[in-house]
Formats: sequence, C-alpha cells, structure tokens
Amino acid sequence: MTGLSNAFKASRKRKTIKRIIKKNLGEISISLKKETNNSYLASELFKSRANSNFTIIKSEFPQLSVFKEIGYQELFNTFYKGFYNRFNSFLRVRVVSKLWGIINGVTEWEEYTKAQLEIFNELNNKQIGLFNKSHKAYMDYIFQLLLHRNSFKTENERNYVMELEQIRANWHNTDNHIESDIVYDKLVKPSDELNKKYTNLTDHLTLPSLSLLQEMDLNYRNRKHLLYSYSRIYIISNNFYLMSLRRVETINSILYPSLKLSIKRIFYYWKKAKNPRKSKSGLQFIQEPD
Repeated sequence: MTGLSNAFKASRKRKTIKRIIKKNLGEISISLKKETNNSYLASELFKSRANSNFTIIKSEFPQLSVFKEIGYQELFNTFYKGFYNRFNSFLRVRVVSKLWGIINGVTEWEEYTKAQLEIFNELNNKQIGLFNKSHKAYMDYIFQLLLHRNSFKTENERNYVMELEQIRANWHNTDNHIESDIVYDKLVKPSDELNKKYTNLTDHLTLPSLSLLQEMDLNYRNRKHLLYSYSRIYIISNNFYLMSLRRVETINSILYPSLKLSIKRIFYYWKKAKNPRKSKSGLQFIQEPD
C-alpha cells in the first residue's frame, strides 16, 4: 500500500507540474513574441535616430524563474516517469532537454542585453556630453565674432562673419534645431565648408572654429558608429528571440498535443510561406493570430 500511495502522490505531482509548465510555456511564448517585436523596433530606432532621447522597450520573463525553481531533474521526471509517459518517452526527453537549453539561453541573453544597454547608456551620454560641450564653445565663438563685427577691417573678414551669421540663423530657424542630426547637417557641415571657402583669412579668426568643428565632427561620427553597432546587436536579438519562440511553440505542441492547435499552426505557416513579411535587414515583426 505504501508503494501504491507513493506512486499516486508522484503521479499527482507530475500532473501539477505539467499544468504549471503548460501555463508558463504559453506565457513565455507571449513574452518571446513581444521581445521579438521590441528588438525589431529597437534596431530600427538605433538605425534611424541619432538624437539624445529615445526609449528601448523591454519585456520581462518571470517564467524563467519558475522553470529554474522546478529544475531540470523535475522536468525530466515529469515527462519521463509514469505509465502515460512510456509512449514517446524518448522524444519527450529530447524535447525537455531542448526546453532547458532555451531557458538557459534566454536567461543568458537577457543578462547580456541588459549589461550592453547599461554600457550603451554610459557611452551615449559621454558622446552627447562631448558633442554638446563643443557645440556650446562654437556658439560662444560665433557670438564673440558677431559682438566684434565692426572691428574687422577687411571685406573678407566682414563677409565671413556675415555668412557665418546666416548659417547660424538658418540652423536656429530649423525645427528641432537642438538635435544632433540637425546641428551637424545645418551648422557643422556648412561652417566647415565656409572655412574652406575663406582659407586666406588670418588664423586668429578661423583657427578656433576649425578645432571646434573637428571635435563636433569626431564626436558625432563616434556616436553614429555606436548607434550602428547597437542596432546590429538588436538584429541578432530579434533573430534569437524569434528562433526561441518557434522552438517553444514546437515544444509546446509535442508536450501538449492539440488537434486544433496543430491545424491552426499548419494554416498559419502555409500562409506565411506564401506571403513572408521580412524587412531588408532580415528582421521580422510578428503578427500572428492569438
């Protein structure tokens, strides 16, 4: 009787764990789907904007702690031991191993992207600070030239200051003129071209502007490279979460087979094969039936 009682308790425990796993597999699929889309949006955001203020949306994965608490051995026992598990036990054991690998992979990738985002924020703020510092110094330089414009004796010097004031006015009248893209395109580049035009001016007039423009150009390019590098990280992230999502869905269909789910998935992938939605960068934005 003791052996029968223990077997009954073990069977009830396996059923309870199966219900917990089924619930969390569904929830982790939703989280993976959201994070696939979040990674897509983050990559596009990094590629399209060089401005200081933007937000990266992240989804949480509370299901990972549930699987970790259950543990691999308990997962293995749940889908291997018992009378019902004797059927297709080899396939189920392989699937459980794959599931545990996905759980570890998502956990490690979440830690990696979190650390990378902290590094990005630090580097990004540093580059923004250097760019803004040079920009402020350059505006002070222009202000000083305008303040002493009547002291310039040669026509070239007066024309240089007049054209520089026009560049400053055009930049200032542009919408969102404080954003780094606008500053670079409307102020830095035209000012650099103006300096090349007036190469015969005395050093005391153009030398300060040359060094400041070079600093702004370098800081701007460094930040653009930083944004591009992190857009590549989120492209990889998009592919990783999409691959993990597909595997979790497959695992779910094997561990908890459903005729309705199978027909629905077959129809979806048939439709997707006929009309794939894929961006030029290889990123994918998921729009699936609930």
